[in-house]
Amino acid sequence: MYIRIYKEKKSATQSSAPGNKWILEVIPALEESFTDETMKWNASEDSQKQIKLKFNDYDSAVKYAKSKGMKVIDSAIEGLNNIKRIKKNYLNNF
Repeated sequence: MYIRIYKEKKSATQSSAPGNKWILEVIPALEESFTDETMKWNASEDSQKQIKLKFNDYDSAVKYAKSKGMKVIDSAIEGLNNIKRIKKNYLNNF
């Protein structure tokens, strides 16, 4: 089973608290979905793709994944080091 670990995004509303949690999300397997004959809904046999677990820090998420035999294939930690931050000043707008 493959998983993705990423940092929770901050909500678009101003009154919300910043996202401090790390999300562990199962990447769904490539499989065919089928149409349920009774309700005519698209369905799948894989319920694992609905799972999203929240952790306080990155290390505990990785530790949990390794203890369950999951493989981390997409991690947000790798992308955090490559971000180029530009200092902006309000006076530069004029």
